[in-house]
This record gives sequence, C-alpha cells and structure tokens, in this order.
Amino acid sequence: MASLQNELSSLREKFKDEREENEYLRLLISDDIGKPIKLYNEQSKKYTKEAQECVYQLLNNNMTTGHVGPVNTTVLKLVGMRLNKLPSVSTVNNMNVQKFILAQTQLAEELSQKNSTCLLSDETSKYGTKFEGYHVSDNEGRLWVLGLRNILTKGAKDTLKTFQEILQDISEVSEVCDHEAGKKVLLYIVSTMSDRASTQIKFNELLEEYRAEMLQDQ
Repeated sequence: MASLQNELSSLREKFKDEREENEYLRLLISDDIGKPIKLYNEQSKKYTKEAQECVYQLLNNNMTTGHVGPVNTTVLKLVGMRLNKLPSVSTVNNMNVQKFILAQTQLAEELSQKNSTCLLSDETSKYGTKFEGYHVSDNEGRLWVLGLRNILTKGAKDTLKTFQEILQDISEVSEVCDHEAGKKVLLYIVSTMSDRASTQIKFNELLEEYRAEMLQDQ
C-alpha cells in the first residue's frame, strides 16, 4: 500500500511539472503570435541560412518553385505567424541552382578521397524523353548520386559523353585537386554495375578505354 502511495505521489509530481511546462510553452507561443519570422536580413540583403535550408528541403520533396512561398505562408498562418519577406519564384530558382552546386561540391570533396568505388548506371524513359542516371557506391556502402541527365540516344557513345559532362561539371565547381575532382572520381572507379543490355556493355568498354587514357596522362 505504501509503495502505491509513493508511486501515485510521484505521478502527481510529474504531471504537475508537465502542466507547468505546457503553460510556459503556451505563453511563449502567445507572445510570438502575429510577429514576423525574420528569414531575410535587410542589411545584407540575403535570406538566412535557415530560410535557404527550408527551401532546399521543400525542393527535395518535389515542390515546384512557384509553390514554395505560398506553402510557407499557409503553414505559418496555422500558428498565427508570418514571414518578414517571401522569396520570389526567381529567388527560389536561384536557390535551386545553389543547391545543385552545393551537392556537386560535396561530391568533389568526398569522392576525390575515395580510391575504391563502383559506378552504377541505368537508363529510363519518361514521356518520350530518355534519361541516364549515374551513381557511385563507396567501400563503406554509401551511395552517391553523380547526376541524372537526358540523353539523345541510348548509344554507348552518347551515354559516355553525358558521363564526361557530369565529371566536368563536378570539376568546375570544386577547388580541390586543382579543379580535377571529376578526373579523380573517374580514376578511383574500380568496377561497374549495370544491366546486361548491349548498349550498357559497350558503355563499360568505352569507359574503361577512357579511364585508361586518363591514367596515361597521370
């Protein structure tokens, strides 16, 4: 009986603490209702890091650039808040480009240090347009997306040319390896994985020839 009373007393104390915490949070929310959330710095004329990360996340979830601003407004309206400045569609488009460059910069920094990787590639069609995707897996089991590009044909020469363009893009945005990160990514590929289509087999052969040429230039 004594143990039950002690347990009941402990629960009452816990509920009391939770009620006080809940009331404190309610007061904080009520104080902030109607206040604008400052995601734009008027002095620097730039959106804050938090604002950019929010936009990146929305874009990663396949939200169109024209809906980013209205969605932010609607969500904050639910809690009685508003933004001090909404990003325009052109600003969101610029942030989308920034996101792409940041991703390629990370690829350059990470993959230029991994000396044993596997290249995975595959082709698909969407609404009559052909796309080729390129990924790299490292020896730690992590998968890195190099890029997804539309291709003119499924021919091995076209797919190799597209892959070379992706490597060049990675090199251009990177300051590591004297802007030769794409070359490092290529040279560190030790195996490939794809389906057994004749075009993929031919692509692997052309890739090995291209890689051998790059090795000779080392």
